[in-house]
Amino acid sequence: MSRGGRKITVGGTTYKSVTAAARAYGLDYRVVSARLAAGWPVERAFVKGDQKSIPVTIGRKTYPSIAAAADALGITQSKANHLREQGRALDTKTQHRGVTFKGVKYSTTREACAAAGVPGHIYQQRRRAGMTLEQALAKPHKKPVRIVVDGVGYPSVQSAAKAFGISSGAVRDRLSQGMSPDEAFKKPVTGNGKQVEAFGVTYKSISQAAKAHGVDHGRVQARLSLGWSLENALKIKTGATRNIVIGGKTYATASDACREHGVRPRIYVGRIHCGWTPEQALGLTPRYGEWCLGMIYLATQRSTGKKYVGQTMRGSVELRWEQHVADSKAGGRSLIQKAIRSTGEEDFTIVELSRHQSRDELNAAEADAIEKHGTLAPVGFNKTAGGSGWVGTGKAITWKGKKYKSMARLARATGVPEFLLRDRLKKGWSLKRAITTPKVTVNAASRPVTFGGVRYESMNHACRAYGIASNVVRVRIDNGWSLKRALTTPVAACGGRTIKIEGVEYASEAAVARAYGVDQKVLWHRLNKMRLTPEQAVGLEEWPANFRAKPVLVPRKPPVSKASKQRSKRHGSPKTKS
Repeated sequence: MSRGGRKITVGGTTYKSVTAAARAYGLDYRVVSARLAAGWPVERAFVKGDQKSIPVTIGRKTYPSIAAAADALGITQSKANHLREQGRALDTKTQHRGVTFKGVKYSTTREACAAAGVPGHIYQQRRRAGMTLEQALAKPHKKPVRIVVDGVGYPSVQSAAKAFGISSGAVRDRLSQGMSPDEAFKKPVTGNGKQVEAFGVTYKSISQAAKAHGVDHGRVQARLSLGWSLENALKIKTGATRNIVIGGKTYATASDACREHGVRPRIYVGRIHCGWTPEQALGLTPRYGEWCLGMIYLATQRSTGKKYVGQTMRGSVELRWEQHVADSKAGGRSLIQKAIRSTGEEDFTIVELSRHQSRDELNAAEADAIEKHGTLAPVGFNKTAGGSGWVGTGKAITWKGKKYKSMARLARATGVPEFLLRDRLKKGWSLKRAITTPKVTVNAASRPVTFGGVRYESMNHACRAYGIASNVVRVRIDNGWSLKRALTTPVAACGGRTIKIEGVEYASEAAVARAYGVDQKVLWHRLNKMRLTPEQAVGLEEWPANFRAKPVLVPRKPPVSKASKQRSKRHGSPKTKS
């Protein structure tokens, strides 16, 4: 007989597995598997129902079914099935003969306990304590009294609160405040003591007002915390629109206002949470004393004289500098944040250079200031030439005399993927270069490529021919490399390092890991963190004596076939120096 994923024959039909057979008979495969594991015959395990038609043998007597055997022996069906599986008869000395209490015979102690009003576990505890059956059932069971109110005992605070028609939570709060039980249960609930008035009606509490208007109390409290009036908080139901007046014009929702003024809703919400008015968040009224979109500032490190130029829309350069300091303490990785963490914020002076009313002016002024003060790394702390700091915040962008409401719309209009456009601008590209530079597709299914007088089916084929990974070529081209430079420049010449082991030079750590069957991360850790030699890192030599763990020395490299060498060459594997 087969189980699990093996074949099984039931009723003359062979099935691929127990699951398939169970599905054919309309049974749960787990039930069938349990029956087979318990030793049931195959035909019986696949019978659906209570097995009334299957005869069973207990001891030396055969019964028409398990149920009939249980009834005849006065035991449960599970016990009868246990006896059948054990292959033994029922011990008449231990057979349950029923319980007689006050002249009434009960088939089980459970029925006797239910008739006497004594829980089963209490009965068992009394019997273990030495009581007789009559004593265990005759003694009434009283629930323990935990709290007394008006001379009446209750088993719990919840039952007493239910009797007095009061919330159990309110009672517990009162008891924790030192009230007596009588005061805690009898004192009427008056709410928080603060009456509120809405639509000409006075309510005892905000909760009562919310209940009267069919609005969730928590939602009303949340709206009030955001500055809503009580009438608006009670009037607007969930999912309903809220008329909002901005700049003298009424909008159904704030999203409609954002859509009309070209501001992203999440930008609008963020500004509102920062304390801006709706008009300021949409750019209708000045945020500061005089209207400006942002500011250009200069930070100078006193100890080294290095400088940093940045732009901000936070309202003041002091707020932006506080953010720089907070980011540096949180482990920020920009050059200015690393410098703050190194010498301290007291080593810097911050000066506001100029204010501007549009993004174009702001970006142009930032680029001019970086060039004027010479703050590009390594002389200063700026990584890019500037001019792209706030691109993509929902404001309009001008390209070839036409204004676009967002970066996404500009990307759609120019046919440049939005993620690529944003990535290029973050790298310091000018808007013109980011849009006009074509994107080269590096896919196995891309169009044919002609290079060096040879036509390749795709860029991947060209990459394989020159023994360089396609993802490396893609990154190089996206960063402005020419196709010739991307394909012909070796990986090691781009900042990688070669590793020499036993006279063989490998192009990278990955090539060494593949050649010696060592995990690349483990190899990197041994070389860079543990400072082992390449031979020690791959297990050809023993580690120094000061290391606790001793590696298992691996045998010398087995001979490699010619085909394997050619395949390894294409992926940057070892190259033997002549």
